[in-house]
Amino acid sequence: GLPFQLRTHTQVERLFDGLELIEPGLLLAHHWRPDDDRSTTLRDAQVGIYGGVARKA
Repeated sequence: GLPFQLRTHTQVERLFDGLELIEPGLLLAHHWRPDDDRSTTLRDAQVGIYGGVARKA
């Protein structure tokens, strides 16, 4: 197995400190493409990863 660390939304958001989050911000990954039909079949509780893109401010 691979080691991993579970983090809350707030903890993940801190990883972006000093950076400018680009819209739509830090979301559960399946909310990044709401126009994708596959994303609508998932409940938030079924997704275990956050997605975010940022740039240096």
